[in-house]
Amino acid sequence: MRKPSIKGLFMFGVFLACTIPFILGCLYVQMMVADETRQDFEKTAFDAMERVAASVNNQLQPANHLISSFAKDERTVQLFGAIGRRIIADSSQLAPEEYQHIMVADQVYRESLHIALVTNTDGYIRYPDFLAKPEFDPRKQDWYRQAVMNRGRPYITEPHLQPDGEYAVSVVHTVEQDNEIAGVVEFSWGLRTLQQEIEKIDIGENGYIVVLSQQGKIIACPKHPEWLLQTSYELNVPELMYLDRQGNFAGREAETGNGELLYVDVLPNTGWKVVAVFDKFALSKRVGDRLYPILYIYCAVMLCVLLFIYLLAQKKVIEPIRYLINGAQAITDGSSYVPISIRANDEFSVLANTFNKMIHVLKKNTDKVVEQNLEIKKREREFKTLVENAQDIIFRLSKNSNVVYANPVLGNYTGMPSRWLIGRHIQDCGFSSLFASTVRNIVDGKAKDGSLEIELLNKSGETEYFYAHIIPEYNDSQTVETVLCVLRNVTHKRLMEKEMLRLDRLNIIGEIAAAIAHEVRNPMTTVRGFLQLLRKKERDGERQSFYDLMIEELDRANEIITEFLSLARNKTIKLNTMNLNGIIDAITPLIRADALMTNRRLRLELGEIPDLELDAKEIRQLILNLARNGLEAMTSGGTLTISTCEEQGSVILKVSDQGSGIDPKVLKNLGMPFITTKENGTGLGLAVCYSIVERHQARIQVESGSGGTTFCIRFSQVLA
Repeated sequence: MRKPSIKGLFMFGVFLACTIPFILGCLYVQMMVADETRQDFEKTAFDAMERVAASVNNQLQPANHLISSFAKDERTVQLFGAIGRRIIADSSQLAPEEYQHIMVADQVYRESLHIALVTNTDGYIRYPDFLAKPEFDPRKQDWYRQAVMNRGRPYITEPHLQPDGEYAVSVVHTVEQDNEIAGVVEFSWGLRTLQQEIEKIDIGENGYIVVLSQQGKIIACPKHPEWLLQTSYELNVPELMYLDRQGNFAGREAETGNGELLYVDVLPNTGWKVVAVFDKFALSKRVGDRLYPILYIYCAVMLCVLLFIYLLAQKKVIEPIRYLINGAQAITDGSSYVPISIRANDEFSVLANTFNKMIHVLKKNTDKVVEQNLEIKKREREFKTLVENAQDIIFRLSKNSNVVYANPVLGNYTGMPSRWLIGRHIQDCGFSSLFASTVRNIVDGKAKDGSLEIELLNKSGETEYFYAHIIPEYNDSQTVETVLCVLRNVTHKRLMEKEMLRLDRLNIIGEIAAAIAHEVRNPMTTVRGFLQLLRKKERDGERQSFYDLMIEELDRANEIITEFLSLARNKTIKLNTMNLNGIIDAITPLIRADALMTNRRLRLELGEIPDLELDAKEIRQLILNLARNGLEAMTSGGTLTISTCEEQGSVILKVSDQGSGIDPKVLKNLGMPFITTKENGTGLGLAVCYSIVERHQARIQVESGSGGTTFCIRFSQVLA
């Protein structure tokens, strides 16, 4: 992969330095232009909505004033009393002054379509058309109920369609006499004038105005006259109401899914909503018309700046750097070096002169450095050959007990390459605090050297034993500079000593057992017989329990002697060709019964294995001892697993439990006589197992942890 050049990096940096501000500037300009254009649209919308509000107010304010005055006029109250229960179908049914009172009110409000009066006794009059039907009940009309609910003040009703096809709204007011509602008066006026005034309002291409009532019915929409008296939800345009999820008015601006921008306002006193609808494409087009000229000019300026910077950098930066690179490359290649000459009186000229001086000094000292390097390399090869081919662990520590050097043997034990140990403290590499304190004493001058035996975990997690010899290394001032440590593995020696000790103990116990077993059993048999006779004679005596206890203890002593005899190394065994799985199958009912009695489970995983030379009685005792130990180690509900398999020419027998594991202190001495974790145990069960395994020339391994313990017996005498 080609490495980036200084020229390329410099030009790339310049490009980024110009491009990033350009992009940020473009985004900022676009945001400002879009915001300004949006504000123009918003101003246009609000101006249009103010004109609509003024037009509505021009009709609403006179209507509210007139109906309030008319409802509170004493003549109106008298007129309601005169109407009573009658339905007036002709002007002749009214007195002249009553008719004149209604006519004057109609003439004062020129926008009025009709005036209706409804008494609280079902009387009714509608001027000037006198439309009345016998079955018509005006008090059941919605506008009558709304007037009663808004008693004492005018109320604007929902828009409705007149019989003559005219769209109209009404303002209603209660008429009261002696603080009682005498009836309701209604002034109705048409929406044609309002629609005509809205048609005159221009809010741009494809824009239009919509006026909605309190209930969301469209009162006016010149662009869509077919929408009149329909709700925005019926037209599938719910955005016109711009309501939140609770049905409340949510704000002044919204967007529809049809690419339209809405500005919404609520008219005071009426609760009507005025919606100015714009085409978002028109907004985007206007933003583009304003933005593109600015971007074109900005791009042209940026290209000119980049070109100027490129030409200036080529002359003042790139060429001097190229001279320096060529000079350094000439030295690296070993070719003749030509001094660098830069005419400009700047930092690159100073750098070139300094570079020339450095090369002169470098050439002068080259021969001396080469000789020193050759000598160092020679010593390093000698040391490396000596140390890295040694079988012992050899490493060097600094005065702070950090690893300076370690041969590959140390890496073989720790599981990490030796180079990874460089710089680590000796205790971080798995060495004990005793070893570290010994090194510290030597560094501090409290000891000239040191020798001790230490333990070290290998990469498999097993403990190995080493004999360590610690040697201080002094500098010219006779102070300790480093410490050399040589460790020899004595694990095999310690294991041999431990095994010899265990075998000696077994041999001694076996000899004792063979010597005294028969002598002890004979008197014990006699004593047990007399105890049984005495027990029969005193069957109901007070000492009956004493006889039972003495007989039980004699039986226990007999069992211990039997186990002693099993430890004898010279015990004769009868080997026969048989299959290990057959022995396990034969004793499975006995083990399963023990498991069921203690609420535990037994699982068998028996694989195909070859025949072996075995003593069936001893193998049976081995499996029973291990199985019962496993059952006793588990709590209720645990599972004991017995498995067999063939592995690398050997037959493997495994007995695994799900107990809490064996204490590491006990695990080290496992198999020794009288080592037990049971309250009533003799400590001879596992010792017998080890003796049986040894007599069959097999090996036993134990793995124990918090999840349980596994005894693994490997039989190598496999028959072909």
